[in-house]
Amino acid sequence: MQNNQNKQTVLSFYKNVIASREVSVIPAFIHPEYIQHSPQLKDGLSGLREAILTLQKMPVQKQDQSPVKLVLASGDLVGMYMLINMQGKWLAVADLFRLEDGLIVEHWDAVQELEQAPDQDALVVQEDLAGQGHPLQENAAEDHIEEDLVNLFRNENRIVHRIIMDGNYALGQSSGTKDGCPFVFYEFLLLDGRQVKKRFSIEQEIPAVSANKNGMI
Repeated sequence: MQNNQNKQTVLSFYKNVIASREVSVIPAFIHPEYIQHSPQLKDGLSGLREAILTLQKMPVQKQDQSPVKLVLASGDLVGMYMLINMQGKWLAVADLFRLEDGLIVEHWDAVQELEQAPDQDALVVQEDLAGQGHPLQENAAEDHIEEDLVNLFRNENRIVHRIIMDGNYALGQSSGTKDGCPFVFYEFLLLDGRQVKKRFSIEQEIPAVSANKNGMI
């Protein structure tokens, strides 16, 4: 029940604040001690208000379908995968929210530009493992899949920060290096029993300068 309520809170926030570019309803969704990790945005409620006011000045990009493609929830965390058309560029966006007392109290994200327009009818995957699978630990019990996923990311030289398991989907937030630079990674996984069938990674380099002091992780 809590997972569904948290999903609805995040989806309503996106619809009524972000998509509608409306600052007056922010307190209905955002905790007074809101923590912002997105490097482009300032911290707290004031930073979010400033971001929405900036959005109001930008042209609205028409999309035939909802940009929200996947929503996962577990405990106090909600993860969301979106495809956004921003001034002619397609962006894959991973959002991660932490809720407290029914309100969003913390937000992380990563944004990656796509080389071509995505398939709007399906989850975009970089690696389709259907038919061969990507086995997790073969000798682990079924209720240890989350631990297996943590080990999967660690084996790729990542520091694992958060994992969301929801049905046959999972989201892992991790950090590491790529080409010698610090990166954050959001791995969306489609599971089939004890195998990873599909995997899509949204990754973003951690900038040297950020609008807030909270860090991307």
